[in-house]
Amino acid sequence: MSGAVHTPHPSISTHGLADGCERCAEMALDPWLTLDDGNLARLVERTIAWMHDEEYPRSNAETVAMGFVEQTLVSVRILNRLGIEVPA
Repeated sequence: MSGAVHTPHPSISTHGLADGCERCAEMALDPWLTLDDGNLARLVERTIAWMHDEEYPRSNAETVAMGFVEQTLVSVRILNRLGIEVPA
């Protein structure tokens, strides 16, 4: 269980992870396991757009989270190229 404090700021659903919030910083370090499905899906979509220079991170925390997502997406692309299926 997290000990980080989620400080008041606009919703991450509409504004992304906020800088200066301990909980958002913690979620940025492991978005795959800390974000709910809706926010994770939005982050993945924004990351794909960022990888094509169509979107940009809205905060430093979001930059960190998007970096982890990008790294995973690149790894999955390589696995797909090799014909390796990742089990569910």
